[in-house]
Amino acid sequence: MSTVSPVSNQQVLDNYLAQQASLQPKKETESTSDLGQLLNDQSTFLKLLTTQMQNQDPLAPTDPNEYTKQLTEFAAVEQAIKHNDKLDQLIALQGSSGLNNYIGYLDRFAEISSTGALPLQGGAAQVGYKLTDVAGEVDVIVKNASGTEVARLDGPTSVGNHFVTWNGKTSDGTQLPDDLYKFEIVAKKSDGTNLAPSNTTVIGKISTVATGPDGVLLSLGSMVIGDDEILSVTTERPKT
Repeated sequence: MSTVSPVSNQQVLDNYLAQQASLQPKKETESTSDLGQLLNDQSTFLKLLTTQMQNQDPLAPTDPNEYTKQLTEFAAVEQAIKHNDKLDQLIALQGSSGLNNYIGYLDRFAEISSTGALPLQGGAAQVGYKLTDVAGEVDVIVKNASGTEVARLDGPTSVGNHFVTWNGKTSDGTQLPDDLYKFEIVAKKSDGTNLAPSNTTVIGKISTVATGPDGVLLSLGSMVIGDDEILSVTTERPKT
């Protein structure tokens, strides 16, 4: 008669978990899939454990506490996966709630700091800046994506905050399509010395709101910004 060599409970559990780990897809990330797999595996695990109990050495039976320990470990894995699933649901709900807070921003105008990007929307774009001293002249130079100048606008020269609106037309009157352009502000005093404007901003109409890996994203036409970049939101463009 053939004999079965005694196998410890821990060996059964370790071998089983190692086998299942090798069968799992390397890129499995969904906790619900993990839980479904675990529930299917639980039946197999119990069958293996029962077989081990039936074939244990009758002269050296396994301590019942060992079985309890293994079942507890298995249950702990199941509970952890369930907790992860609930956490994923909570994060999704929080993301949805955060998005709802910005739905009211749609079709409103946002002012954001800008180092040179200028969105043209509906044939209009707007630049803001501040002068701390009186300027002799201020030029707002608009460029296309390749850096070629397409328009040059005269800006206010007095001390304070100012806005300049571009109608999307080139210097020769050609209407350009809505897109993301570049701008540069060149200010000089009456004596010809340079004067650096501060608080350079652009104003754009919020056209879409979505969630991204780093939070809520809003688009001003072709320009995408994070919610933390918004300085102010208004129902109308600032008057120039």
